[in-house]
Amino acid sequence: MPTFVDMKGFEDQNDEFTQEIMKIIFYGKMGEFEKLSDVLTHYKDYGLNGLKEKYGHREEYLVIDRIIFVCSGDPTLTLPTQLMACVSEIAHGVRGIPIFGVMTKSDKFDGRKDQEVKRRETEFRKHLGIPKNRFARIKNYCEDIDKTMEYMFSVIPQIDVRVLKLMTQVFSNALEVTNPEARLDYRFPGIDIPGESKRGAEPVPPRRQPGIRFASLLFLIAIQVLFMAILLHFCMKPVITEEKLNTICANYDFIKSKHDATIDGLNELCDHKVDILRPPIYLLGGGLVFVIIVLPIVLYYFLGKSRN
Repeated sequence: MPTFVDMKGFEDQNDEFTQEIMKIIFYGKMGEFEKLSDVLTHYKDYGLNGLKEKYGHREEYLVIDRIIFVCSGDPTLTLPTQLMACVSEIAHGVRGIPIFGVMTKSDKFDGRKDQEVKRRETEFRKHLGIPKNRFARIKNYCEDIDKTMEYMFSVIPQIDVRVLKLMTQVFSNALEVTNPEARLDYRFPGIDIPGESKRGAEPVPPRRQPGIRFASLLFLIAIQVLFMAILLHFCMKPVITEEKLNTICANYDFIKSKHDATIDGLNELCDHKVDILRPPIYLLGGGLVFVIIVLPIVLYYFLGKSRN
């Protein structure tokens, strides 16, 4: 289902703040329940660059894919031409967002009968930069049209048909955003207006190059050598010394010859004493894999993370 973002209360201006706030809205940089007044306060406190710094690098929330600009058809009211020019410029600038124009109160001000209203409609389309097929006249949902306010509970063709026709056109896939994946690049220096920020520009810290420094590399090698020494010491050293094992086996052979009796455990121990003195290869191999492969990966991760 489509999501509507209803915005009102804009001044008829095409200044740097209005342009920036349109970018913030159109590119989904405002979260739900955020207020436009907060954006204005931040601009007054920190300037244009401060506004870009806060909102420009945010994650997208709701990116605008269609714009419906609504204006009264009353010819006695001044058209917000500056605001319309601003909307048109920002919408068409990068993504190419389609704009639709709507004039209300067509029951009172009909451009097909009144030349003043017709000129107003022409100027309206001109400043928005839209063709006739993206312009609609509608009647307001109010007591002036329906005294009993039946429009709240039922369908009234003279009101609903034009609105539904416009919505069908807005939702149609026949007209899409020209560059849907295009986004503003706030890192590009050309978008900043020099001198507009109320606080001085802060120097950008040098970008750290990937990898680890020479000192860190020496530390990594030292840790590997230490672990290798510990591994060889404990893995290569047998559980019992050869001298003690030979003594045990000699005493056992003497007892066995005198009493003509055997002890299964000692008999097996003396028969395989060569294997007992040999270091466990599987443990040595696993230790080498840990020291050579696993340990450097773990240390590299933590060294790189500490630098960031």
